[in-house]
Amino acid sequence: RRDAGHVTIAYGNSNGLGTPYGVDQGKSAVKGTAEAGDLFGAAVAIGDINSDGYDDLVIGAPGEGIGKKNDAGLIHVFYGSESGITTIGNQAFSQNTAGVNGVSEAGDLFGQAVAIGDVNGDEFADVVIGAPGEGIGKRNNAGAIHVLYGSENGLTSVGDKSYHQNSPGVPGGAEAG
Repeated sequence: RRDAGHVTIAYGNSNGLGTPYGVDQGKSAVKGTAEAGDLFGAAVAIGDINSDGYDDLVIGAPGEGIGKKNDAGLIHVFYGSESGITTIGNQAFSQNTAGVNGVSEAGDLFGQAVAIGDVNGDEFADVVIGAPGEGIGKRNNAGAIHVLYGSENGLTSVGDKSYHQNSPGVPGGAEAG
């Protein structure tokens, strides 16, 4: 599957890097299916979303089709544990996930960029997701970001915020491209 994507993880130890292993949508424990053009791994970020003392991994798959909408995009969340990143309890979010603002549209590229940080000061890391292909009104590819919040139960779509250049307080104005 050309450009389906893959992320390789290798933990450091006193001898350097340990044996690497991979994560992709072709693994049975990972949500979704590896398809040509998903671009799983186009963006990655690490931070402690659930504040349990272990870093978690967010992976963008901006080429993921949602229904019949090509390149709508998706992010995956994998939680850290004493033994490292695990597929147990992994999550996937798109603009069609309940609570996430908007709807998945072809070409949104949700997950093209991801960043993790505590943006609201509650001691849980939050995830900022870029969707550079998002249309704003009749302006194609104007772009937007989403903020999903961390909690003791992991990432949640409850209270999702989205911003673009036509949002109050954001400088500039949304333009095509």
